[in-house]
Amino acid sequence: MKAEHRKELTTNALADYLGNALQHAKEGPSQRTLIVGGIVLLVVAIGLAFWYFSTLAKGKDSARWEQWNALTQGKDVRVDDKELIRLEEKYPGTDIETRRRLYELDKFEREHAGTAQARLVRFQIARLLMRPTDAFGMRPTPEDEKKRLGTARELYQKLIDESSDVPALAQEAIANTAKAYESLGDFDNARKFYERLKKEHPKSPYVAEADKALARLNNDQDAAELKKVSAKP
Repeated sequence: MKAEHRKELTTNALADYLGNALQHAKEGPSQRTLIVGGIVLLVVAIGLAFWYFSTLAKGKDSARWEQWNALTQGKDVRVDDKELIRLEEKYPGTDIETRRRLYELDKFEREHAGTAQARLVRFQIARLLMRPTDAFGMRPTPEDEKKRLGTARELYQKLIDESSDVPALAQEAIANTAKAYESLGDFDNARKFYERLKKEHPKSPYVAEADKALARLNNDQDAAELKKVSAKP
């Protein structure tokens, strides 16, 4: 009798369990379950998206470094006349040979603006513009020299703040901004940037050159001689 009673209790418990389960199935999952499930799915989706875009970004960055390395080879590039005219407007005072060298650099910088590689390319452009030109054995006019140096100065001055995270690049940018100002005859601004270099980067390899420049600019006789071979922009 007891055995039959236990069997009956077990049967009733099983029936209750199945009934409850069937009822929950008809009602659908609870709101709490839906919320938790939704959060889990969202976290998984965010994780997958982060992984995908991170992998994609690394691939693109690697490709840009390869392109940047190719730019440093200095290969000859055929440039049509329209591009040469455009580059002359963007980089006034440059000769044809310089513009041909600038073509690939300028193209890369425009296509990859805002990247670390584009910043390095702007440094390469600025270095080219700082170099004296002597196209086909002919000296450039003073007006062309002012234009070229003015563009170089403007580019280097913008690169100072853009390169605050890389001290070596920031030092180059400050030093060459000062040099450009000096070459253009703007001695007040030249002094300001030479002093800034010494203050912000006292151990910079450019400091010795800055000291010589300041001594030169602060000497009335030397400054007068410099005035003769330079002109304010």
